[in-house]
Amino acid sequence: MRTWIAPVFLVLCHTLRSTAVAPNPMTGCCHGQRFIVALDGEDEHPFFDFKTHPVAFNTTLAREETRGFVPDILFDLVDVMGADLHFYALDPGLPLDARQEEVERLLEDGIVDAVFNSGGLGAESFGHERLGGEYAFTTAVYKSPVGGVVKLNGNYADLWAFFKPFSWELWGGLAAVTAVVGLVLLTMKGLETVEEGASLSQALRQMFGVMTLENYFSTLYTTLTVYLGEDSYEWPSSPEKILRSGWLFFCLIMVASYTANLASFFIQPRFNVHTPPTNMADLHLATACTTATTASELGSPLQTYVKSFIHPPFECKPWSQCATDFCYNAVQDGTVDVWLDDLDALHGYVIENSLCSTLMEVQEVSLMPFFNSAYFQLDHSNWQFAGNLSAALVYENNSPRYIQLMDKYYFTHAQCDRNNGDLTLSFANMKGLFYVTGGVVIVALLFALFCLLRRAAPAAVG
Repeated sequence: MRTWIAPVFLVLCHTLRSTAVAPNPMTGCCHGQRFIVALDGEDEHPFFDFKTHPVAFNTTLAREETRGFVPDILFDLVDVMGADLHFYALDPGLPLDARQEEVERLLEDGIVDAVFNSGGLGAESFGHERLGGEYAFTTAVYKSPVGGVVKLNGNYADLWAFFKPFSWELWGGLAAVTAVVGLVLLTMKGLETVEEGASLSQALRQMFGVMTLENYFSTLYTTLTVYLGEDSYEWPSSPEKILRSGWLFFCLIMVASYTANLASFFIQPRFNVHTPPTNMADLHLATACTTATTASELGSPLQTYVKSFIHPPFECKPWSQCATDFCYNAVQDGTVDVWLDDLDALHGYVIENSLCSTLMEVQEVSLMPFFNSAYFQLDHSNWQFAGNLSAALVYENNSPRYIQLMDKYYFTHAQCDRNNGDLTLSFANMKGLFYVTGGVVIVALLFALFCLLRRAAPAAVG
């Protein structure tokens, strides 16, 4: 009855074996072998950082003296391969030619075993003849295309935000027409007080006797309340009813227009993006900055895609603090339109430094898929070790561990949270309205005091 148990058990065992993670094929291949990697002696975050500053140039450092994406990858690989890892700090102030000569000397003399390079592997980097066999190169430990970020302006709360639905000229027109309508209403009230049969001079005296400042404020208040739908005045005469009809229609249109524009103002996007570029089609119209220093602007491949570009001074290595500060400030002060650089590193820079309110990644801009290919350069005598290291790198680059490290240093799964749909109003949005209302209250109190003094003055004279 239980003859089915054995076949099911065998199937389960086979499934478990097939789903288990295969070990790195280079496990234990290089047990005890020395592996000294030369790095530029300046932090190039997130690729690598030095724990101790100032960095001791032209010296060998313990593996614990570095941290970052590249060191973490190497820690994993040498632990699997069994190699003994150390680092060597190159002087970052060396010119390009002098640096290359120093690298050649270090490799040929056996002072270091490999040099970490980033920025792409091509014949123009080392010379055609050298790629043929003088040096060994590993597969890429990291590669990324070019991406771009542009300046982002925030629409921050304004003290007088509730005035913005109308222009200041329109507000002035509203104030003027309201004052005129209040005066017309007061004139009508004055005409109603003229007695029948009165002469012209008597009629003028009777009419102007009503047209006092206090009565004008009363009629002005009546016209203002129509805006708010609190028309408590009876408008008894026919001329006043005609005036009321026209004034109601005017107030209806103005209040409806203000309300619609006010709502539109508060739901507008919270950010304005500086353009160009918006995509690859208009990238050629933009000026750009890149942290990748070049000896000649004409020699840079970026020149093909943009109108012009700038880069930090030579002493600022790619992705060093001074290089990123240079390009960030160039974008913010309008010197350039876009910052073009390593796409993954740009994304990590924005997220890690909380720059989502000042920089926007242009998703439609992506070019040169292998713009930043980071790899290790070894002497030709180390071909065997270069091959082993490349095989280990291929395994590592396709492992869950690699994804974890990319997320740790480049925040690949993090995104900027720019919620343009939040319609919640803050006190800052409406602060000006509180000031206006408070001012009206103060004016009302002062006017009441003025009226009191006027009433008290005749009694004092008597």
